[in-house]
Amino acid sequence: PITRLLLEKTLGFDRSRQLPAFQRGSFISKARRFLQQGGSVSNPADNVVYFIDSYARYNDHALGLAVLQLLRHCQVHIEIPDQRPAPLPAYVYGNLKQARRDMEYNLKMLMPYVDKGWKIICSEPSAAMFLKEELPLLMDTQQARKIGAATVDLMDYLKMLHAARLCLKAGNAGSRKFYYHAPC
Repeated sequence: PITRLLLEKTLGFDRSRQLPAFQRGSFISKARRFLQQGGSVSNPADNVVYFIDSYARYNDHALGLAVLQLLRHCQVHIEIPDQRPAPLPAYVYGNLKQARRDMEYNLKMLMPYVDKGWKIICSEPSAAMFLKEELPLLMDTQQARKIGAATVDLMDYLKMLHAARLCLKAGNAGSRKFYYHAPC
């Protein structure tokens, strides 16, 4: 209650508003352990890099782990390179120097996978939109365009797997339901 009052007085946040909780520990470390414990995928349907959004990274590790679990269920091989979150907030608020610095780091980490033909999967549509649309504007390079072309939103990716009959097969027509979780 005291913290909420201080936030209301100093930053204008209504004290009745619940702020999201932060998770302890590194999501990347947890995710790598999760993938390692599951063993390697034999005969993978695809190879992807998971680009972790800020919410899964800091607030809801279970969300990110659910993405990994679903992709593993679909026999997708997943790698999680070191990365910084999509700098959409920095970009939107005009801090282009920070946005470029973060994306230069991400380009360095993601390009080896993209050069091998891997897709970059984002579970947050705004992160996918940033990599696909804004990154090539921020950094007008061949690498930025390659990253944009390799980036796929998770729901679009699952739809592709389903259409290719690689995962999420519905046995008899109408016998299975699929639910969509709309991100913030």
